[in-house]
Amino acid sequence: MSILQAKKLSFHYDEDNPGLIKNFSYIFPEKGFVGVLGPNGCGKSTLLALFAGSFIPSAGKVMLYNKSISDYKSEEEVNDKVTSIFQNMEFETDETVINLLRQIKKHSTSNDTPDINILLDQFSISSIQNISINSISKGELQKVIICFALLYGPKILILDEPVFALSKDDSITAFNILKEYSERRDLLIIFSVHDINLMETFSENVIMFMKNGSFETGKACNLMSKSNLELVYNTPYSMLKTDTSLSSVLKQNKIREVKPRK
Repeated sequence: MSILQAKKLSFHYDEDNPGLIKNFSYIFPEKGFVGVLGPNGCGKSTLLALFAGSFIPSAGKVMLYNKSISDYKSEEEVNDKVTSIFQNMEFETDETVINLLRQIKKHSTSNDTPDINILLDQFSISSIQNISINSISKGELQKVIICFALLYGPKILILDEPVFALSKDDSITAFNILKEYSERRDLLIIFSVHDINLMETFSENVIMFMKNGSFETGKACNLMSKSNLELVYNTPYSMLKTDTSLSSVLKQNKIREVKPRK
């Protein structure tokens, strides 16, 4: 049984938009890391939102445990099977970090959730546990949100730029923690990052947006070649590896990020 599959998936925001996603098909592995790779504005966030059931495709289907996401009765039913993290998430509450972590663990869909204190220690955020979630920094918030995803318990995590506000060292630490829990609990983690080094280090499989609007999918070790990366980003490989964040590359190409919206 495939836990997640895209079948001839297409999406556009309106009739005048030619479409970011066209006829995309892919059968996900049951576990491990799948990276979504491409320059800003190519549709990575949109594709992840489709996988999560946040957007309705213009054509095609997303199959979740052999059932179309659109056939699930409620958003809550989908969320019990897929946890998603998107950029710039906000919370309309003044609850403390620790209280929110406890609430999420209480409603976990898994019997094998991490210990909260261990998570706080692993992410080096024990010192902020009694602070309102709206009073912590962006980087601290990203760490807390990753903890939320691990505590809630579904087998599928969809992470859109989950470490963009973290330092290089903290980003590596966060992904090592995710890898640990992925291996322990057989999680499927689908993610996007701008950091080519992180993508190369942690991706086992990749979905690569090509310059002509097509996709390449397969093993990261085969697809993330020097020539492919230069083609995708229209940038010399040496520059891609030097500028870890790719921010200057994206600015150089004058490509604007398309944010998910309903």
